[in-house]
This record gives sequence, structure tokens and C-alpha cells, in this order.
Amino acid sequence: MSNVEWKRMRHLKNPNCISLVERYNDIRLSDCLKELITSYNGGYPKPNSIKLPNGQEYDVKTLLSYNEDDQDSIFKVMPFFCKHYHGDLIPFAKDSADNYYCEQKEKIVIWMQEDGEIIPVCDSLAQFIDRLEPI
Repeated sequence: MSNVEWKRMRHLKNPNCISLVERYNDIRLSDCLKELITSYNGGYPKPNSIKLPNGQEYDVKTLLSYNEDDQDSIFKVMPFFCKHYHGDLIPFAKDSADNYYCEQKEKIVIWMQEDGEIIPVCDSLAQFIDRLEPI
């Protein structure tokens, strides 16, 4: 996945965590997202900025962790997304303003925490990673 360097990754404590999240929330993660989690769980990308099709630019602070007790854990945010979006949005990363990057039918969107607006970002997770650039 491009020339992104990942910092401060966290070792996955439970080797079954991905299937546990899928089963518990009745969702299916893309193979690309599973690979990203397995390789860079909870990591910080460098470069870490992405420009959206509408011209706005946002940072990518961290990937969500699949360890239950980590601060930015999928286990803490997924119940909200399941309740309000019924598994249609699967968060995988957040920015410094607590907006969440999500897979939506394998496309990438950003969910804005202030008003719940969903803004298209790109067509795939691989494209998302390839578009990361320095701020």
C-alpha cells in the first residue's frame, strides 16, 4: 500500500478480533481493511493528509485499534455506527477532530461528528492509502 510509513502500531492481542467484530456487529470487512488492521493496527500514517473530491483537506490521525482496551478502539465506536447506520458505515480511522473515515460498500467516506454528514472520499481503501500526502 503505497509509500506510507506507519508509526506506533499495536500488536493484536486477540488473533480472532476481526472475526469477533464482524460476528458481533453482523458486518463484513473488506479484505483490504482486514489486511490493514492485521499489519498496522492502531497505527499513525505518515504522510497523513488527504484531499477530498470537494477540495477540502483532512488529516488522518490514527487507525482504530482492534484491541478492546485501547483508547481508540473499534469496540468503543462500532455500537454507535451499528445503531445509527445498521452496519452500512464501518469506521476504520479518525482525524484529529474525531471525524471517522469509514468503509461504505467498499467505498471510503468521512463521517462528520458535528452533524453526521457523510462526505465521499474515494472508491477504495487502497486508493485512500495511495492518496495520503504530507500536510
